[in-house]
Amino acid sequence: MLILYEDGSHDLECVAKSIGDSLKGQNGEIVLKKASEVLIPDLLAASVYFMGAGNASPVGFGEIERIFRGIDLSGRRAGFFVSDLNGGAEYLKRIVRDTGLKVSKRVLSVSAKSCDDKRPEHDQKASRMAVESWAASIVE
Repeated sequence: MLILYEDGSHDLECVAKSIGDSLKGQNGEIVLKKASEVLIPDLLAASVYFMGAGNASPVGFGEIERIFRGIDLSGRRAGFFVSDLNGGAEYLKRIVRDTGLKVSKRVLSVSAKSCDDKRPEHDQKASRMAVESWAASIVE
């Protein structure tokens, strides 16, 4: 499983780590990387992808976008987590359009408060449960 997220976004990185934590115990390796660090072997090795973008021009996705123009990932699954539903989700949908990925219709919306440790414990627990539920729905 490959979890990749926009470079320089603390909120998306934090949620990416939460996704990784929620997937521990699942079959397969979990790889967590900034978008600019992702290589072709990373993309080919994964059967499930979690992609995080903040807007319509996410930092670090240039090489991934180029690779996705010529790669067949048919039969593999993907889920998006974004801080801007209109920009980030639409961007990710566009770059994977011709890859054959089966993309979940459920997009995880990330807020600036998603990883705020100062929130009440019940809010933090609800956020963790939402991430766990969403991630499990992609893997199944």
